[in-house]
Amino acid sequence: MDDRSRRELRRGGTVKVEGKSFEIVWFKGGRKEDEVGIKEKTRKGAYSVTFTVEGGMWLSNLLNQIAEGRTTVGSTFKRIEPLGYLMGTVKENVRGKFSK
Repeated sequence: MDDRSRRELRRGGTVKVEGKSFEIVWFKGGRKEDEVGIKEKTRKGAYSVTFTVEGGMWLSNLLNQIAEGRTTVGSTFKRIEPLGYLMGTVKENVRGKFSK
């Protein structure tokens, strides 16, 4: 697939959560090996990560488990990805539980 066709399949959006802005980019094909990118923008800087669509589904499931209270603070989760791994530890502060 050439670069122009790939750009035409590219989709994205932005969401704001607790004062942070998250830019999400994915490709419309939706195959499990396609890439998803997330860039977090805060007052302190910007951080980005790229992972597979399947990795995105794994992360979504993990965040859902945290939101529903089905995880214990201190639990660590890890998923191997083609370019490295996704890893998170459940933490808690005054706003509630989150993954870091």
